[in-house]
Amino acid sequence: MRRRDFIRLLGGAAAAWPLAAGAQQPTMPVIGFLRSTSLAVSTPMVTGFRQGLTAAGFTEGQNVAIEYRYADNQLERLPGLVAELIRLPVVVIVANNLAALAAKAATTTVPIVFATGSDPIVDGLVASLNRPGGNVTGASFVSGLLGAKRLEMLRQLVPTAGTMAMLVGTDTLEARIERRDVELAAQALGQQLIIAPVSSEGEFDGAFTSIVGRGAKTLLVGTGPLPTSNRERLVALAARHAIPAIYALREFVEAGGLMSYGASIVEAYRQAGIYAGRVLKGEKPADLPVMQSTRFELVVNLNTAKALGLTIPPGLLGKGLSEAGYVEGQNVAIEYRWAEGQNDRLPALAAELVRQRVAVIVTPGGTAATLAAKAATATIPIVFSIGTDPVKIGLVASLNRPGGNATGISDLGLELGAKRLGLLHELLPGAARFGVLVNPDNPFMTESFVAELQTAASAVGRQIEVVTARTNGDIDMAFATLVKKRADALLVSPDPLFVTRRVQLITLAVRHTLPALYHRREFAEAGGLMSYGSDLPDQFRQTGVYAGRILKGEKPAEMPVQLPTKFEFLINLQTARVIGLDISPMLLARADEVIE
Repeated sequence: MRRRDFIRLLGGAAAAWPLAAGAQQPTMPVIGFLRSTSLAVSTPMVTGFRQGLTAAGFTEGQNVAIEYRYADNQLERLPGLVAELIRLPVVVIVANNLAALAAKAATTTVPIVFATGSDPIVDGLVASLNRPGGNVTGASFVSGLLGAKRLEMLRQLVPTAGTMAMLVGTDTLEARIERRDVELAAQALGQQLIIAPVSSEGEFDGAFTSIVGRGAKTLLVGTGPLPTSNRERLVALAARHAIPAIYALREFVEAGGLMSYGASIVEAYRQAGIYAGRVLKGEKPADLPVMQSTRFELVVNLNTAKALGLTIPPGLLGKGLSEAGYVEGQNVAIEYRWAEGQNDRLPALAAELVRQRVAVIVTPGGTAATLAAKAATATIPIVFSIGTDPVKIGLVASLNRPGGNATGISDLGLELGAKRLGLLHELLPGAARFGVLVNPDNPFMTESFVAELQTAASAVGRQIEVVTARTNGDIDMAFATLVKKRADALLVSPDPLFVTRRVQLITLAVRHTLPALYHRREFAEAGGLMSYGSDLPDQFRQTGVYAGRILKGEKPAEMPVQLPTKFEFLINLQTARVIGLDISPMLLARADEVIE
């Protein structure tokens, strides 16, 4: 499945990791990693867990060992696996919900860190979220609690479906609560709902045959280890029976499912890794509040929607084009092209769109994509969303009267470089040297960004150390250079490449205790220390509005370039604590959002 078929994109492929700890030094602490599911479906969770450990200062094979155990959905094996880990012994056990319950039943002394999609209080894992008590804490991504919301989304997608179905997995308390919530939501909507319970993977075929035979037109797949462990099979069955389905996790959509809505299970495991690291440093689970998801994502697979003959309503996709009176699949078609972070592909992709004679080219991917489109055509209208001054780079003649065939939105990303450096200086007034990470494959952005920062740094009597990176390996080397040169902090340039590598950047910054500031809130939300920039979703909405106006006959030459009016300053206080950084109350008060 090509990533360009998705509405939302992954930042990059996970790295390959060894599956066993191997020989370790006797003094090295050992973590037990236990899941009720199989190894085959656990790789993304393991990757997230390791990222969290790294953020907390621990690297497998260097200063911590990990023993992995999987029950392969044979729940009766869990007590034996827990006992095995305790006998090793392990310092802490990291587990999914069912495995954590088995571990809690076996020990009151070994710390347990869970990652669960259910309510840990309802399940009896903790006494409260803020003060867990006992030997258990963790991260909850509240999958089951969103069942009613998923039902509403499914109904919005297929409003003509007279009958809907819900596939309910393992009969746990959480599954019963989710089922009740969905039934109440269906009743409130006047929607007929078929419940299809399954207790093993052998019952999936019969369940699908039954719900389709009873007239169900859409399907909501319930949460839990059983559906998650069999996501590829469930997606295949939904395709075979041509039934639109919604799931709790984006991993289903990545496997070919139609759509999902929920929090990130990978992020929950990253948080579990951070907590495991804190336990290794001496903190007690009883004093570590249960982390809860605060961001939820809707992921849609356009390829699957097309195969099912569905048009995604504008309420699900966004408002820009719809505000201008256009709905994809009804009165406008959209050809998507993604460079996957490889700027050398952009000229060919732009030329391909020109050959197809599209009515307008929208380039929300930044300066490089816009310049490629501009080089490919002087006649087809271009609507851009970029992070620099479009006059300086020759896209438009002026902001008020662009002239030519291009207009759009500029968030002045480069011109905010001095502001960002000022925030870092305020955070670390004693810092003498600031590291600056740039992409050499984006020369205009690099030159302008560095020039602005050199001027700003000189004004406050500070130095900058410029490092470059175009690959994952380059990024590792750049951080090593900054550490060697004794950089006190890091400023990352607003380049699309670094957005796709944000997890790696954040992990390395935390590992090297290097305070870093980024240009988009996604960095701070993913664990970066600070971010300052404009509202990106609103910029994309504006590009949709402008594209719609052009379709109605307006000329780009006469449409002023829009500038942002709202800027956001985010501080991740949790990351500050991890790297041992005190942030002044004055700076905290200036933040638009503080992530606790």
